[in-house]
Amino acid sequence: MIDRADSWWAVDAGLVAAMPAVERIIYLPVVPDEQLAQQLISNEIDCSLDLRVQTIATLLEKNPNI
Repeated sequence: MIDRADSWWAVDAGLVAAMPAVERIIYLPVVPDEQLAQQLISNEIDCSLDLRVQTIATLLEKNPNI
């Protein structure tokens, strides 16, 4: 798990107007492709590093927002 810091040098230096919106990144353990696909389809997780071609086709069919 990675939490966003309370301050950022880029805000302090005036290079950006505000802190990033993301407050926390949570890494989950590796799960089977089918479970990963279901979590992506139901918007329980935001990204994945490894998917099979068949799984990607199913994801796009079931959740057009992917």
